Amino acid sequence: MTTTLNQVAQTLSNMHATLYFASRVYYKSLIALQAELRERIERYSQLWIGCQRQLAAEEISVMVIQGLSKMRILKD
Repeated sequence: MTTTLNQVAQTLSNMHATLYFASRVYYKSLIALQAELRERIERYSQLWIGCQRQLAAEEISVMVIQGLSKMRILKD
């Protein structure tokens, strides 16, 4: 019986070590994924801001062109 209890204790100890190692790997993977997600969010945010700026610049160009066209019509 002692041998069986020792075997059970050893098996439980091995399982504990395996689970601990797996949890550490999972934790490190989770941290890496969170960092990558933050990085991607930042890149897409910068891309979105750039698109908004470009759209605003194009809208201003359209307004200027429309204004010039109206001025030309008034002069004729």
